[in-house]
Amino acid sequence: MVDNASIMPEQVALFARQITDPVWSERFTSDDEVADLGGTFVVNGLVTPTRLAVTSLVSPEAADGAGQRLAGLTVEATDDMFSSRRSGNPGCPAYWPVDELGEAIGLALGELPAEYFAWRFSTELYIVHGGAVYLVLGDYAVRHRVLSGDEFGLLFVQRLLPFLRHRPDELTGSMAMLVTVPTRLAALGGLRGYRRALLEAGTAAAELANLAVDGERAWLWDTEFYDDVAAVLLGVDGVERVVTHVGYPVFLASDAPAHDGAPARDGGEEDLT
Repeated sequence: MVDNASIMPEQVALFARQITDPVWSERFTSDDEVADLGGTFVVNGLVTPTRLAVTSLVSPEAADGAGQRLAGLTVEATDDMFSSRRSGNPGCPAYWPVDELGEAIGLALGELPAEYFAWRFSTELYIVHGGAVYLVLGDYAVRHRVLSGDEFGLLFVQRLLPFLRHRPDELTGSMAMLVTVPTRLAALGGLRGYRRALLEAGTAAAELANLAVDGERAWLWDTEFYDDVAAVLLGVDGVERVVTHVGYPVFLASDAPAHDGAPARDGGEEDLT
């Protein structure tokens, strides 16, 4: 008889329990009932007599054409809107020229693909800097929202990043978040388009990792974070727009103590020698 009180969380139990344990062996042989509902949802969602085109390939021409249309609607309007002098709170201005913001945070943002092209069609880049969140659009990063004091306090704590391994003096205070909008590609290729959107979020993180330009700072990218806090900070719903990566720069001080991969304890490292 299995003692349910002794069952450990799934993430560690598979390493500690034998495959003969029925509580876990059944998980490898039984189908996921929720996943089986997918076909029903697809059929019920059809409103016209057509084949199930949920795995259509996304042609480059279709993605480029859709990207050109989105860019024409948003980027040009943004450029016209911010052609005048920047205004607002000097600490949280209404917008930053992309090159200027990139220089401030140590990322060559000017080398990104054009807005709504390549991975930027389905992936948005948000920068947290100076107490505000900016959405990178065209030649400008537009102020998306200003963080409250309580929200700003969530940036570099375990409530957002449970595995953060750096001390406050190693952090620069800036942060970047990649947000995928999978419905943009799903509209062109159904479930395959949705999958491609997730893959392109990974491509975005890899490309941004290569754009770090400051020799005194290194950008780190984390995929293990609490989604609800990230969504609150950016003001996204976590469904239509999903945070996939959280990045932050750390100072590379030559006299900084080396870390062995374990999170620092409160109060600093204890000298056991």
